[in-house]
Amino acid sequence: MNHSLHRRRHLIAGLGLVTMGVLLTAGGTTLVQPNLTAAAATSSTVTVNAKDAGLVGNNAAVDNVKNLQDIIDAHTNAPLVITVPKGDYHFGSDTGTEVVKLHSNITFKFEDGANFIVDNARRVNFVYPSPNAGYDGGISNITWQNATFKGSQTAAGQSIFTQSVHHASNVTFDGCTFDNAESPTGHYIDLDGSHDITVKNSTFTGFNGTDKQYKEAIQIDYSNLKAMSYKNPGDQYDNLPTYDVHVTNNKFLPVQKTNGYVQSFAPNPIGQHALYDHGKAGIIHDVYFEDNYVQDVRPLLTEDDANIHFRDVSNLYIQNNQFVNKYALGSGNYIRLYNTEKTITMDNLNIKNNTFSNLSPDNRYVYLDAKTGTKMTNITITGNTIQTSKSSVPFVTANFDTTDATISNNKSTGLPTTQVEEVPNGTQIEDSGQLTISMPTKKRKATNKVEDYYHGTQVQTGKVSAAATSKKYALYNHVKGHKNWNYVVPTWKKLGSTIYVDKYAKTSTGQWYRIAFSNSSKATHYWIRKGGVSLSSKKAKNLQALSSWSTKKNAQTNETQTYRSGLNTQHAELATNLQAKNFALYNHIKGAANWKTTKVDWTKLGYTRAYIDMKADADSGTWYRIRFTTANDAQKFWIRKSGLVFDKITYEDYSKTLNLIKRYPVYDKVFDSEDLAKDKGTTGDVSQLNVKIIQRARRTDSKGATTTYYQMENGNWTRASAFDLN
Repeated sequence: MNHSLHRRRHLIAGLGLVTMGVLLTAGGTTLVQPNLTAAAATSSTVTVNAKDAGLVGNNAAVDNVKNLQDIIDAHTNAPLVITVPKGDYHFGSDTGTEVVKLHSNITFKFEDGANFIVDNARRVNFVYPSPNAGYDGGISNITWQNATFKGSQTAAGQSIFTQSVHHASNVTFDGCTFDNAESPTGHYIDLDGSHDITVKNSTFTGFNGTDKQYKEAIQIDYSNLKAMSYKNPGDQYDNLPTYDVHVTNNKFLPVQKTNGYVQSFAPNPIGQHALYDHGKAGIIHDVYFEDNYVQDVRPLLTEDDANIHFRDVSNLYIQNNQFVNKYALGSGNYIRLYNTEKTITMDNLNIKNNTFSNLSPDNRYVYLDAKTGTKMTNITITGNTIQTSKSSVPFVTANFDTTDATISNNKSTGLPTTQVEEVPNGTQIEDSGQLTISMPTKKRKATNKVEDYYHGTQVQTGKVSAAATSKKYALYNHVKGHKNWNYVVPTWKKLGSTIYVDKYAKTSTGQWYRIAFSNSSKATHYWIRKGGVSLSSKKAKNLQALSSWSTKKNAQTNETQTYRSGLNTQHAELATNLQAKNFALYNHIKGAANWKTTKVDWTKLGYTRAYIDMKADADSGTWYRIRFTTANDAQKFWIRKSGLVFDKITYEDYSKTLNLIKRYPVYDKVFDSEDLAKDKGTTGDVSQLNVKIIQRARRTDSKGATTTYYQMENGNWTRASAFDLN
């Protein structure tokens, strides 16, 4: 059903019309819905290029607040279109909060790559003045198209852009980006006593809340001095509620570190917490939150908090959204609808066809709370999908009788516990799809008399040579002359030119490279003649950096050999004296059955880091199994402990009780320790988010960066960043 039509039917049912609008009685409270149409100016539209008119781009020393205000003030008698060319336009100064005051009938059109930037902990408000009370007391017809508002969070504090919208109407944000610029104590968009608001196709990132973690990106509020993000001198207030708000097809995302972890949580998307004068001027109504994606909002753990929170609201539609946690842990409640008034009935509340994935809240997903107010009516909570590994958490709870509500067809499906891998700093792992080429299955006898293989540094990037495509080189399942070798001539144009080379072979049938068309661990490998690969001489030498294994079969001499496996993303640096001491690599630890060595030209290897997945203590010493890339199927070698330099780890007693808020890996040892840490799941698997800490460790890596870990009462370790340290 059309939203506006549905709203009119709902408001008019059983009520009469009055000269200023439609009366809606909500539990004894009269809501006034005016029949207002914003009057557009009759003059011809004026279009201004902001840069030509004085806005200064790509100069961080220039504060553009006055420049933009001058453009706005110069055109007040006709509809104004302000085009913003590509560039970075800086706003704000160190003297305090600055404002840009708008007037009616303005459209901002940003080119791709045009950014409004606020930094250095500065604050800028876009103000929608309301010199008069009433729904028509403010300005109207404001549109932001493709606008980007960028902030930053540094040691100096949070940089802020805020839209302070008071008694405004017909305001649209379309295709906008609000990036890391939300006030820690406020909002991106503050709607106070306003109506006919549309926010669509936009992205909101980052929220670094301080003592007010519940604040929303989009606040639906009242015309009241206390509600305003910016208190504009001369504005008139009347406690009118905001209504007719459409928030559709937007994304609410965290600011992430390069390794994927949350740096700043996503903003709480929408809601409000206050009511003024017991709602005598009406309550918030006709709010549509639909088709949005929300990922990794900050956990709110108290009984009264929720990531989407509405107090005394009617005609609410939360529909077809995706609510996802990847790196954040669950809140106490995700959605809370709260009635505090005996004279107000919250009516027509809809939570339908949403997906709640990996949220795992502590208490419930949806909380209907009327403990101090009247019962809610016309509740529909249907068609929702809950993907969770903790099925014991109720989806809906209420502290009043809900027998006349429609709460049905909400399906819970299993979700494996999310595993979060600790990726070493600076390492990038691509996840390309597996390529398959149909290969014949003819069985052939081995004819090669010589097959020597060289692994070197495992993976080198190269290109398919021009000869391979022009002469239609074949791909082989193994080198020609090997047992059961087969080949196929592919359609080279469909394969792409980039290849990944990890082996070189000299055989009776010639010289060969083993290649793949992606660096995924699942990629299929093929052999191709040497002429089919374009590889730099340095990379080619790296593939030949290892001699063949010694052929002597050594008997086992170790009486004791004990092994400990660990996460294979752990690493250590290679010692700098490996070449001088003529270090060898082993196929197994010395003293094990059939151990062999290979000589290494360490100057040609080119790597300074080794990735470790196993430790061995034996009569012959302490050993580690290593590889030179992060790929799981990379060639593995054993090396003596003295060939590696581990991160420095210091331990100290530490006693504190903290709340877990982020999903981080959990280990039985500190990550990258000499004993090798084992995977113990994630902080999402910890039964209680309130955790006692018993020990602290600080790990300093080869570059001097320090990471702090806490040992929990259960003996396992995780990063300190997983806890609420505020």
